[in-house]
Amino acid sequence: MLREVPRHLFAPSAAWANPATDPRYRIDARKDPAAWWEAVDEPRQPTSSLSAPNIVLPFLELPHPLRGQRVLNIGTGWTAALLCKRVGERHVVSAPPTSNGSDGAAQP
Repeated sequence: MLREVPRHLFAPSAAWANPATDPRYRIDARKDPAAWWEAVDEPRQPTSSLSAPNIVLPFLELPHPLRGQRVLNIGTGWTAALLCKRVGERHVVSAPPTSNGSDGAAQP
């Protein structure tokens, strides 16, 4: 499934790479395409806008969503596209997270 929904299509042209062992660093597809591609293509490499594949895949497998099941995804982009591939586009509702998770909560 990961090969069917390429992660790089959802990566911004400029972002921060957040490697586990090194300090984070800026990646920019226009200034250094090779470094950008390396950071975006690395399976254990999160960026400031994309979760690492080794985090996303268990998230998609643990609940074991099946084709035709309805799924609510908090977030947009690559993970939402992977869910659409797994269960079907018409069965995924994707909503961007808010800056304050309680924005729509009832007040006492």
